[in-house]
Amino acid sequence: MPEVAAWTQRARYEVSLGNGIVKTRYLPQRVGSNKWVSLGVFPIDGVPKVTLSNTAVNGDGVDDVAWDAVSFLPLAQKPRDIVVAIGDSFSSGEGAKDYFSESDNNGNPINGKPNRFQNACHRSNNSWSLKSVLPGSLLSTKNRIAQGDPSIDYSFVACSGAETKNALPFLTVPDSQRPQSSYGAFGTGQYGEVAQLDSGFIDESTTLVTMTMGGNDLKFAQIMQACVGTIMPRCLEEPLEGDAISAFDATNKKIKDNLYFDLLKIMQEIKKKAPSAKILIMGYPFLIERNLQCFPNISSKEIDQMAQIAMNIRAMLLMLKTAGGAQGIDIVLGDPIDKFQNHSVCANENAGINGIVTDQTEGEVPAINVFNHAIPLGLSAQSFHPNQLGTTLYAEVMNEALRK
Repeated sequence: MPEVAAWTQRARYEVSLGNGIVKTRYLPQRVGSNKWVSLGVFPIDGVPKVTLSNTAVNGDGVDDVAWDAVSFLPLAQKPRDIVVAIGDSFSSGEGAKDYFSESDNNGNPINGKPNRFQNACHRSNNSWSLKSVLPGSLLSTKNRIAQGDPSIDYSFVACSGAETKNALPFLTVPDSQRPQSSYGAFGTGQYGEVAQLDSGFIDESTTLVTMTMGGNDLKFAQIMQACVGTIMPRCLEEPLEGDAISAFDATNKKIKDNLYFDLLKIMQEIKKKAPSAKILIMGYPFLIERNLQCFPNISSKEIDQMAQIAMNIRAMLLMLKTAGGAQGIDIVLGDPIDKFQNHSVCANENAGINGIVTDQTEGEVPAINVFNHAIPLGLSAQSFHPNQLGTTLYAEVMNEALRK
């Protein structure tokens, strides 16, 4: 990937396998340096070639598409592990720092208006899917990649802020078969990227797909802002914007009536693209525990309600596994609740979850702007997300889940 003029968030690469089959991969090009970027592993049969289009779906003629060298690296055999990490902020590594540059840039407004070039997917080099040690290996996925291990291929398309609709495919399915969420939404990407299942990395060669998903559909961020950012009690007993019933009741209703349906739809779409892949889906931990409380404006009742939401998600995922299994979908559950005991927000040096973070990143919209000069201070999306200890705990959950 070239450093200069590589700007589009959805560069469309077509890989001809030499036998008439063509695979498509979409990549964000804004890596900020001259570097090799993998398009994945392919079963080549003949003379391969790669083409790059300078036409993007929904392109507006603003973003540059850049081309540099391409290289094919022969492998003795198909990698044992072909992994694709999709999902929301808990999967991208939001809160764990060390974000890949193409997923953290251009948050500053332009002339007071939102920056169309922004990307705040916050894919972290410290994410739990990279820290994990897959069965049959002694090293983490991150270390295997660093050492050039030919038995691992890893692709990373998770994005902070993703809702279930941001995973559903749109470009890569026929018009009549495009899936919709329970709210009637079609698949769509974020920050100019394509939807996660449109990226092309999940295909018949994929062995494992990892994910967390649902927190944004359930308005986790708004709930935490309402509970932490107000001196008023009963934050979960008041409705959030757009809801007619209390935040607690609305969230639990969405888990049952919407999130279950939407996650099952994602599983079905993954199954179509990757028939033999395992799908590891993780739940969410308790962010605050009763015995470790450092927010005086949050009552014990509200802490219990937050915990109940996490447990209701866990129960829903168990139902999802059963329903998916009946359809031949190999779903593995990872439950982080026990692993995060005594590692919640208020556990001080033992905390696996960030508290309030005000140091914003390059990809975030600064809360303070003085004479068109942005100051990167304000409530960061990194707040109430796993830190580096937290992603390590998640990785341990993944390691254990895949070995059961």
